Amino acid sequence: MKIYCILQMSDDILEVCKELDYLMIHALDLMEEQIKCKLKLQETMKSGCLNLAKARYIMGHNNISSLQLPTEDSAEIAAQRTVASSVETKKNFEYMVFKLHTINLAKMSSGEQEEGNSIRRRASKDGSESKGKEDLNCKKIEDNGLVIATDPIKWFGYLVPQNLRQAQKGFHAALELVVQSANIQSELEATHKRCDKLLKLKTALIAIKSEV
Repeated sequence: MKIYCILQMSDDILEVCKELDYLMIHALDLMEEQIKCKLKLQETMKSGCLNLAKARYIMGHNNISSLQLPTEDSAEIAAQRTVASSVETKKNFEYMVFKLHTINLAKMSSGEQEEGNSIRRRASKDGSESKGKEDLNCKKIEDNGLVIATDPIKWFGYLVPQNLRQAQKGFHAALELVVQSANIQSELEATHKRCDKLLKLKTALIAIKSEV
C-alpha cells in the first residue's frame, strides 16, 4: 500500500511537471508575441500621428482639433466599433478574451432610411428651431433604431486631405492591435496564475511523498 501511494504521487508529480513545462514554454511564446504586437502598434501609431500632423498642416491646426469633436450639447452618436468580452478555457485555466465588433451604421433597411429622411425633412422646414431641438430630432431617430450613419472623419469636413484618411485607417489598425495585445496579456496573466498554483501543488506533493 505504501509503495502504491509513492508510485501514485510520483505519477502526479510527473503530470504536474509536464504541465508546468508546457505552460512555461507557452508563456515565453506569449511574451515574444506581445513584444512584436507592441512594436507593431508603436509603428502604426507613429504613422497615424504623422499623417494627422500633415493633415493639420494642410488644413490648418484650427480645422483639425478638439473643437470639431462632439460635445455634451451635440446630438447623440453611436460608436462604430465596440469591444465585447467573454471567458475562454484553455489547458485547465480561464482567461478573458476581447473581440472588436465593427458596426456598419450605413446598413439600414430602406424603410428605416425613408422614415429617417422624412423626419430630417420635417425638422429642416422650420428654420427657427434651436440647436437643442435639432439634437432632440436626432435623438428621436436613434430611439426608433434609425441611427444616422456618419463617418467621424466628416466632423472635419467633407473634402479632407488624403493624409487624414490614411491616419484614420492607421488608427483603426492600431485599435485592432490594442485588442490583440489585451488578449495576449490576459492569457499571459492566466498562465502565470496557473503556474503558481501548479508550483504550490508540486511542493505539497513532494512534501507528502517525503513523509510517506
